[in-house]
Amino acid sequence: MEWPPFSSENIQEQGNATVNPDELSYFVSLSIAQASLPTQGIWADHYQIKDPTEEPYSIIIHPPLNPENSNGIHSAARKPCLSSYPSTILDRGNSERLRDEIKPKDVPKSTELLEPVRDTIAGVGSWSNNKSKSKKLDMGRRLRDAIIRSADDKKFLPLDKLKAIVTQEAVQDELDRENEFMLQGPVSAEVICEQREFQENNRTQFTSYQKIFAILVLIDQVKLISDFLHEGISDSHLPLKERRSGNNTFLVARDVQQDPEGQYRLQTSRGEWAPGQMEFFQNQQWIVCAPFFATAEHLKDRVHLYSLGAQDVLPFINGTDDEGHPAYLYQGFFSTVRRVKIHPAHHNFPIHADLDENRADFVVKEITRAWDKDDEQSTPEDYKRSFNQEVLALKRFCQQNERYIIKLLATYEINNRYHLLFPAADGNLTSHWKEYPKPEGPSSALWLMQECLGIARALRKIHDTPPHDGVSSAEPSQIRRHGIHGDIKPQNILWFKRLPGHLRGDTVGTPPDPLSHFGYLQLSDFGTVKFHRYMTRKGNEIQVQGNTYRAPESDLAGKQGSPAIDVWAFGCLYLDMITWYLLGDKSVEDDFPMVRGADEPTSIEGFTGEDKFFITRTHLFSNRQFQIVKPSVSEWIIRLRREPRCSQFIHDFLDLVQTRLLIVSLEERCQCSELVDALQILHENCEKNEEYYTVGRPHTWLSLESNCVLLKAKTRQLGQSIDSHGQALFLASLVIVVLYFTVPSLVRVFQEELTNEVTLAPL
Repeated sequence: MEWPPFSSENIQEQGNATVNPDELSYFVSLSIAQASLPTQGIWADHYQIKDPTEEPYSIIIHPPLNPENSNGIHSAARKPCLSSYPSTILDRGNSERLRDEIKPKDVPKSTELLEPVRDTIAGVGSWSNNKSKSKKLDMGRRLRDAIIRSADDKKFLPLDKLKAIVTQEAVQDELDRENEFMLQGPVSAEVICEQREFQENNRTQFTSYQKIFAILVLIDQVKLISDFLHEGISDSHLPLKERRSGNNTFLVARDVQQDPEGQYRLQTSRGEWAPGQMEFFQNQQWIVCAPFFATAEHLKDRVHLYSLGAQDVLPFINGTDDEGHPAYLYQGFFSTVRRVKIHPAHHNFPIHADLDENRADFVVKEITRAWDKDDEQSTPEDYKRSFNQEVLALKRFCQQNERYIIKLLATYEINNRYHLLFPAADGNLTSHWKEYPKPEGPSSALWLMQECLGIARALRKIHDTPPHDGVSSAEPSQIRRHGIHGDIKPQNILWFKRLPGHLRGDTVGTPPDPLSHFGYLQLSDFGTVKFHRYMTRKGNEIQVQGNTYRAPESDLAGKQGSPAIDVWAFGCLYLDMITWYLLGDKSVEDDFPMVRGADEPTSIEGFTGEDKFFITRTHLFSNRQFQIVKPSVSEWIIRLRREPRCSQFIHDFLDLVQTRLLIVSLEERCQCSELVDALQILHENCEKNEEYYTVGRPHTWLSLESNCVLLKAKTRQLGQSIDSHGQALFLASLVIVVLYFTVPSLVRVFQEELTNEVTLAPL
């Protein structure tokens, strides 16, 4: 007799289902795994044989009230495994890995029941017609041989090995070996290996039982797989945990906060599970639970946050930098930065495939200090606030693949310690200067122009962010936001020798950029970035103490933070970049800082003050403090103008820096949008006229303009010296000036009198 195939109506609607007696167990196990149907008390509560004496059996089905989302009726041991916040990942990226491997259209949905395939399930449990043993190595041996050690000296099974070893054929072999020991009847290898789709918290997820099966193989308890199928606990619920109740111990999903009800199978009181087996399972599960880090492009502006624990094994393997040295750990004031290599099977971020396989491709930034708290006073809430502040700033741009802004790839949290994952740069701007100590050729000028314009545009996007969806549930999305970076310096301008992998897709098939020889710059470190509405663009608290590029107003009392501090910092940055272009790395690192230090007052110990581009003076009579650009900075600009390679482009660039950026007055300092417009004009001039940036037009000593500026700087320096050294110096200077004008007169008078005496003398 031919039996009708199963259809989705069998489990979608309440009614009778006609089932082949030989396929009764298969119908039950398959419906559990594929439809995520309730399983606690499965026969008593949801399936009932109408008349066991009649064939074919007629099964009365009581499906969930809402078959589209059966989470509400899941066993207490496997209640929601995901947070309500869509970007939070609790399953260690298992669903994202499966999403990356398969197309949704090829995945059986939770509301669809696959028709049985005889060839696929042949040899499963009591249905087996194939009693021969596989000649291959058993799965346990292959799994143990594939386990490797992470950079943190923990063991984990790479996901590509899991996929290659736990195949449907291999699972079939293992089930054949355990045929006579299976506790709950036959199990389908297809059910274990097939990747299936389900809905959780309004989000499509994917799961299978491959990891569960691998763990059971490692602890030599394959026969217990039917318990997981019966309870519907799949890979998406890992890692599991113990829950004790009296003398009984349950193995439940990570988020379960209550004891399972009914005849829950994963408990010691049933006899199949000994306490030692549960402990062994928990220890071994971490080997197969190493996270899979994935992009979140399907979630618009969101970035994944992986919630991990101390026992999780990060899939970081031993990597090196470009020079073959071990990946390093950089300790900063607010964070540590660790360069890492993620196992290729544990991420889906685009990287350059032709690079050294040992190269560390990513960096992990750990928040170690809240920006507004002392380390001893920082609490987990402070760390989270600092983390959220940086993520909020970065995720505005992370899905737009900004050319000049670093891309945040993912984040993770371990015991209230927050980490951010970025592409690994080859260094920062300081490293770039050392790599090219003496730039030559016209391409270096074009590269300087291109990158300076690019990072200025990036800053403009921070200063004036368009309306953004999902920034805050408490604010209308149409409100524009205004940001302040607050920490512009060469160390926060990253340098990539090659275009980062996530940007490379836009350039495939296009000719190579002739300016790529010098690499690519990106703005980074958004830990101090704050976004605010228009009416609060001034008076924001920004900590910039100790920064060479800090603006004069940063030293004043009160909250002086505004976007203008970034514009000043860009003036300092551009002046250093022009110095590198004309004089080379040594002048940026040594000569220019030494010149700036000469303007600082010398302490008793002989040390100069802080290295910065302005200096604070005090009025002689009013005792009022004021800031000015250091005279040494003005003189340095004059020196740059006299360099043989100083083209008209560089002269115009220096004019922009000197007259629009390095301006003490906030009202006179230009805004970032005006800076971008001015740089755009310089860029257009470079494109129109090659001589504009290639032909040197240095100012000479006879240049009237240059000498006037020098004279003005010297005069101002004398006045500042009088103000800073007090009345005594002023009086001394006054005496010198008086003597300067009176002594010559006295000499002339004396000479005239002497002449008269000689003339009047008798012959």
